[in-house]
Formats: sequence, structure tokens, C-alpha cells
Amino acid sequence: MEINSNAPIVSRHEVAINAPLESVWRLFTKIDGWPEWNPDIPKATVAGPIAVGKVIHWETAGMEIPSNR
Repeated sequence: MEINSNAPIVSRHEVAINAPLESVWRLFTKIDGWPEWNPDIPKATVAGPIAVGKVIHWETAGMEIPSNR
């Protein structure tokens, strides 16, 4: 999947995590749990299960962001 570099906000971060991929994936895809491990995200929600095109609503730096990619 290619990032839309013309989007109003683009953020890229990288970190090395010494954990099984399945554990990281489970943590990352539990959208409502993002605030538990990322202090820059006070709120994150998604209606229903994760799927391609599903809109994730989250907040950071006082901005509400709907993202679907």
C-alpha cells in the first residue's frame, strides 16, 4: 500500500521491537487500545472489525483525524 503524500497530514515512524510479530500486530490492530501505549494519541476508535477501507477515527495534537489507509 502506498502512502498518499498529498494528504493533509503524513507521519512516518520507525522502531525496532523485540517481540513476536503476532503480538505486535494484535496490539496495533486493537485500535481503541492505542492510547494505552501511545501517549500522543488520547483517543482512537473504529466501528466494527478492521477491514480494508474501514475508517479509523483518532486524535493527536488536538486534531481529530479520520483515516482509512
